[in-house]
Amino acid sequence: MSSEIMSLEMDVFCLLLLIRILYQMYINREQNDHWNYFYYTIAWACVYLFMDAIWIMNVKHLLTFSKIQSGIFNSFYFCSLAMLVCSWYVYVQKTLHSAVLKHKKILVLTFIPLIFFIGSSLLSYWTHGLFVIDQAGNYHRGKLLPFYFLILFAYILYLSIKAGYLSKKAKNYLYQKEYKVIVRFFFSSFYYCVNSNYSGSFTYF
Repeated sequence: MSSEIMSLEMDVFCLLLLIRILYQMYINREQNDHWNYFYYTIAWACVYLFMDAIWIMNVKHLLTFSKIQSGIFNSFYFCSLAMLVCSWYVYVQKTLHSAVLKHKKILVLTFIPLIFFIGSSLLSYWTHGLFVIDQAGNYHRGKLLPFYFLILFAYILYLSIKAGYLSKKAKNYLYQKEYKVIVRFFFSSFYYCVNSNYSGSFTYF
């Protein structure tokens, strides 16, 4: 079984699992910001997994895109991953009781790299920043692509280090456990996501 098919199966499995979690959260929804931030994070994760599954099917020639269709798809693909990191960033900062969320100007400043790459995602069809689509509709890496992943990885690394540091300082056992989950869960998931796509799927376009 090829690595692409295994990745596709993993995407579908995780997507179905997250949709179920999202549905249960919607039924038992709570009216508080912390819950909403996590809900939005799960929702963006679903969007990303769905886009990734389509991407792999395109790699295996189960789906065929025209130049314009490929451009639109890749724009939203990269945008969805950036939005996922953005949602996770806000959720983790809320979980860590960060003062950043209380100062809107500082929060906006921390989002500038993400805002730049979200804009780059949407404009790359013309600017060729993150990707290039040739006349046959084939994908090629853009010059800014390594920096895109580097920035997203930097956000996750920062949150993981911060959560790890606070887990050691926290006296409350529940806080310690919650912070350690943050360190382990998304850091490893993001590494798998970037590693499998950047070194794998990208080479097939």
